[in-house]
Amino acid sequence: MIICLLEIDVTINKIRGPLTMSTKKFTLLVIGFAVALLTVAVVLKPVTPEPYPHVNQLGNAHNLTVYKSPTCGCCSNWVTYMKNKDYQIDVVNIDKEDELNKIKEEQGVPESLYACHTTIINEGQYFVEGHIPEEAIVKLMNEEPNIRGIGMPGMPSASPGMPGQKVAPFDITQVDENSKTSQYMSI
Repeated sequence: MIICLLEIDVTINKIRGPLTMSTKKFTLLVIGFAVALLTVAVVLKPVTPEPYPHVNQLGNAHNLTVYKSPTCGCCSNWVTYMKNKDYQIDVVNIDKEDELNKIKEEQGVPESLYACHTTIINEGQYFVEGHIPEEAIVKLMNEEPNIRGIGMPGMPSASPGMPGQKVAPFDITQVDENSKTSQYMSI
């Protein structure tokens, strides 16, 4: 940029003759301004954000579908919690409990983990049962383990979507391909 300005200065000098003092001051002012802008641009360069946790290692967005009762307020609160973290979520309201349980069975959710809503990631890659905190879902999506899904039974106090104070760690269970359960993580 500075070289370009100097070339313009030389060209003007050839056309008009020697530069006057005010033209020299103007040229120096323009060069100084260009240097200042360049310095600001380098110092304030935009920071590259961390990749969104809901994008897999290939850069594809994860598809989350929540199956829930249309009248369940805590399930709606959990959906809002996830949407506030920039997740794109499809919600399917199911009126009958036995229809919701059928979805849980199809996904391999053990009855011991049943909660009020079931989230399916990537059209069946994983299930997420209940009021799971986002950090467990981030871990699941980033690590992509060879399991069926994760769950936390019931509706623990202060879990995402639930009121109250946290009284115990959130113990999250994983279900492997053979339907065996073990601890996934504790938050």
